[in-house]
Amino acid sequence: MTADDWGLLFLHVPKTGGTALSARLEAALPAMERSPLMLPQELAAADMARIRGWRLVQGHLLHAQLQQLRQLSPRRWIVVTCLRDPVEHFISHFLHIKRSPDHDWHQALRDCSLARVVADPLWSRRLGSYQASFLLEALLDGAEPRQPEQMPDCLDRCDLVGTTADLEGLWLAISAVTGWSPGVGRVPAHNAAPEAQRAAELGSDLDPALLRDIAAAGAIDAALYRQVAARQQLQQACLAAQLGLPSRVGDSQILAAALDARLCAQGPVPLAALLPRP
Repeated sequence: MTADDWGLLFLHVPKTGGTALSARLEAALPAMERSPLMLPQELAAADMARIRGWRLVQGHLLHAQLQQLRQLSPRRWIVVTCLRDPVEHFISHFLHIKRSPDHDWHQALRDCSLARVVADPLWSRRLGSYQASFLLEALLDGAEPRQPEQMPDCLDRCDLVGTTADLEGLWLAISAVTGWSPGVGRVPAHNAAPEAQRAAELGSDLDPALLRDIAAAGAIDAALYRQVAARQQLQQACLAAQLGLPSRVGDSQILAAALDARLCAQGPVPLAALLPRP
């Protein structure tokens, strides 16, 4: 593929560190070639001529918007997403909802403790399986999953995946297939509440028993997260092989330096080379 043939579609699952990755992506392209971080209604209202000029589209997008994008733009869209540890995501998402008066769930949860939400069957399921449900709606237009074994393998619709714990690894995979300079240093955190603020908001709520209950509520997300983490490890091993490095090289600075040299000498890594199947 030439640069004019493809575009990058970053499917941003809320509260997974996507704003940090988005900042790195935006720095790689001029403004006219990238969208802002969008909500579904914002893409629906966007000017068609602008959409056709974008090579980066990113946001909390659902299936209808992805279909609209593919109809309006002839590019081959490389779909990228990342997930977060389910227990961390549950807590972070809950606190975000309580802090955000414009969130659809704020009125229902603003006066609730974390323990009360975990004990509520409806809300524990909504927050516990949020990441899986989001991807199902975006990629398969599916209903909320009930059991891990009932969850369709929506990861087959994603070209590159990663975890919040290794955003640098995901960024390097993106850099490899796009040819964008990998740069140096960690992907900086954005929208992360300081630990002191988080502790104050949770109070005495967080105890081992509650964490176990949150983990149980997140069984569906946990199954998907394990798949994503395994896929990302294979992606990194494939990238290392393309760069002539050991498959388990863990230093992102070494990978970035080798990738930079590869991009200068040979150009991007073929996407197919980073599409492992466990």
